[in-house]
Amino acid sequence: MGCQSAKVVPSTELKPVVPGPGTSDADAAPHASQPSAEPSEPSAKPLTEPPAEPSSSPAVPSHPVPRWALELGFDENHCDQVRSYFGKRSSEMPGWLEEDAAIWKQLEDARAYDEERRQAVDSYAHSVALEKDGKPASVVRATPGEAVELHAKGWIQNKGGDTSSQQLLLVLDRTIIADIYDSIPGAGDTIDTTFSFQAPEEPGAYMIWRFHEVEQSMEDAKIKFADKSDFLDSGRYPSLFVGMLVVSNCTSMDMSESKTEAAEKSCAEATPPWAIELGLDGEHCGCVRSYFGKRSSEMPGWLEEDAAIWKQLEDARAYDEERRQAVDSYAHSVALEKDGKPASVVRATPGEAVELHAKGWIQNKGGDTSSQQLLLVLDRTIIADIYDSIPGAGDTIDTTFSFQAPEEPGAYMIWRFHQVEQSIESAKKSFALCEAADDSQYPKSFAGWLVVCDGLN
Repeated sequence: MGCQSAKVVPSTELKPVVPGPGTSDADAAPHASQPSAEPSEPSAKPLTEPPAEPSSSPAVPSHPVPRWALELGFDENHCDQVRSYFGKRSSEMPGWLEEDAAIWKQLEDARAYDEERRQAVDSYAHSVALEKDGKPASVVRATPGEAVELHAKGWIQNKGGDTSSQQLLLVLDRTIIADIYDSIPGAGDTIDTTFSFQAPEEPGAYMIWRFHEVEQSMEDAKIKFADKSDFLDSGRYPSLFVGMLVVSNCTSMDMSESKTEAAEKSCAEATPPWAIELGLDGEHCGCVRSYFGKRSSEMPGWLEEDAAIWKQLEDARAYDEERRQAVDSYAHSVALEKDGKPASVVRATPGEAVELHAKGWIQNKGGDTSSQQLLLVLDRTIIADIYDSIPGAGDTIDTTFSFQAPEEPGAYMIWRFHQVEQSIESAKKSFALCEAADDSQYPKSFAGWLVVCDGLN
């Protein structure tokens, strides 16, 4: 297996971005690419100092949603949404995306910086918060093409309180959705306006951000926006961030039963038949992007298109089958079931006890007599020992296991880790020595998703 330790950027090193009129360049430190993990071969090298075996209990999060963020209408999904957004729209991933606490700190520092500018009246500054139905709405959910109505409240000011005319627009990705200010704010003016727009047809997380100019008219400001519309909108976070629009076909939130059935049908039509048979659904591609965004410093190009993500997984499964037929390598494949049904996507509430069934096959290279071990891993935590024997030219896997879901909501990948060792204990020691970059396990070692979410029925 390939080994690599993850780089973590301390929140004390994070600085808010200081934008000028109409611009904002987010700090993003480039990272080295991560090596992919390769199947292990038999090794006779002894372990001189056996490390402690990895804990079987999932880690408890130390950074829940901050109180100030809850008051603005954020929820526990914000950090994953930011990672998914950067993953789809940015070629490089800032180091602070690796930790939830660092993401919240970036946003908190940016908001504090805006307030400092407001008090000093030393720049063309502004701040906007969104409301929906009279409640804070920094996260807005909609179905494709749905009409969305929001309320914007905030403040705007000129540098030194001068008499320049200033314009402020709200942008969804690269599309203007509202003109919310066009006047002379002087030393300070309020923003209090309602606007509406149509949600995009494509499911995904879209960022709503502020664009401002100091021009003679709103028309001139929009011309400036058009001239600058090629910049990466991922760089607007956190300095100009206002909120997230999450568009999904596959949500029953605020939907009638008939609409829910239609949405589920739409998701099924977008998911390949072979994937549906495995229990995968329309959320799979979003889970993959979010997962890479949280755990990888670089984003593979194939993450940009849903079809390419499905193709990666399909090709990996076909390759496993080729290896099975040729019996030319230490190979294996596992599918998950829950309550007798395919379950490549498993949903659970925080801390819930989860019971699954693993079915599949395993073989040795050339059918030799080596002992092989196969474990299932949730992120970096072993959750099941599903094989420890001599498979020879081929053996079956058919076993039930249980584990406790993590307390922190999010998408967790279940993947296969195998070794050719004398015992399962030796295999676990090898796992402990290898800080596997688990983003590299997709698609070749992928087994399924555990989606942890509050409020599941």
